[in-house]
Amino acid sequence: MAPTIYRLLGIEGPGNLVGANLFELGSFPEEGASRQIVSESVYPRIHFGWSDLASVVEGDLHFIDSPDPELFRFLEDPNERRNVIQEERAAARRLRTALAAMDRSLESPAEVDPETRERLRSLGYLSGGAASAAGPLADPKSRIGIVNDLVSATAMVDRGELLEAESVLRSVLELEPRLVAVWQKLGEVLERRREPGRALEAYRSAFAASGGDAVDAGIKTAEMLLRLGRVEEAREHALAVAGRSPLVHEVLAQAAIFEDDLEAAEVHLESAIGERGQDLSPLITRVGLLNRQGRFEEALALSDEVLAEFGARGDRETLAPLFLHRGTALAALDRGGEAGQAYRQAIEAEEELLGAYSALAFLHALEGRAAEAGRTLQEMVTVNAQPAAYVEAVRTLRAMKDPVSADAVLGEALRRWPEAEELRQLADPR
Repeated sequence: MAPTIYRLLGIEGPGNLVGANLFELGSFPEEGASRQIVSESVYPRIHFGWSDLASVVEGDLHFIDSPDPELFRFLEDPNERRNVIQEERAAARRLRTALAAMDRSLESPAEVDPETRERLRSLGYLSGGAASAAGPLADPKSRIGIVNDLVSATAMVDRGELLEAESVLRSVLELEPRLVAVWQKLGEVLERRREPGRALEAYRSAFAASGGDAVDAGIKTAEMLLRLGRVEEAREHALAVAGRSPLVHEVLAQAAIFEDDLEAAEVHLESAIGERGQDLSPLITRVGLLNRQGRFEEALALSDEVLAEFGARGDRETLAPLFLHRGTALAALDRGGEAGQAYRQAIEAEEELLGAYSALAFLHALEGRAAEAGRTLQEMVTVNAQPAAYVEAVRTLRAMKDPVSADAVLGEALRRWPEAEELRQLADPR
């Protein structure tokens, strides 16, 4: 395609371009010629466990190879509504033979990389994923209803209708429990609902259903494990997708920071920053690392650079942890007013960022503004009415040496969620 794009733009490309300028080939091959355009998609195989697809275009014929193959004449039927495979059986056989001559085998990275395979086995996942699937696979077009349900659930998530989205996704999974994409979307929903334990199980299910091939699910599994404090498991899951995701080094850096191994974190972050492209998260993680190292001026300077690079982008929630780290640096530099503003910016960017509320409350307490500290924690549990927010409030009050208020908040939470394990552990720290 590159020569064609250069032609469209009126630019002379380098002499070593691979491909052909389609404008120089004419509309169709000359009589007797056989120019074929082949394409394939493994997306339905990897993400849904359905059959992969392949097609070949020759002249005005478009043959699609699937469990229920189709043949269209797109000059007379540009919307491909009429399957003419029965009328053009000879052409269909010829085009199918052309596809069969090509190597379309699908191998899992776990199959070709013994180290990855062994790591996945040790973690309890079936290696091979889509590559090892046995038996007839469903034709993607016969499952269009499931795709529509997934689109519907995604729209619900965008509207904040998380309970409804979970219900739709679980209904789909009852029918087809190995749909990687649906498990991943369910994980996203549960993560948005601040339920990291259940989100972890959803992402684990996605990773298992893919046999370790769904790299995004592997990374999200590692992130949830890290959030739950299960650092070694998080590290192993990140390493299971090493070489397949640019996010691996950042997860490993966060794990090292969690364990206070700041030297290892520095090494991993250097690699993450080198591979980040347009992703700001490795730089944001580095701001947090600089704070941990007591290099507050450098942390503040880097946060300025990140804000400048962010510019007018719309995904402002990306900046929430940056504002949190920035507030920490400012507070350490005795710039309390600016630190409070940074923490408030973090909350405005992401209302679910519990650490921003607790940091702001602690800052108020240090400044002798106990009433404002209490109001900030009350805001946190009101906006985020769930056990995790109450856990954060109780821990913050205890750190502020206010056990009476901490016990009152914990008592209220236990009345609302008597079975919540994280609350019960706070009540009985043994």
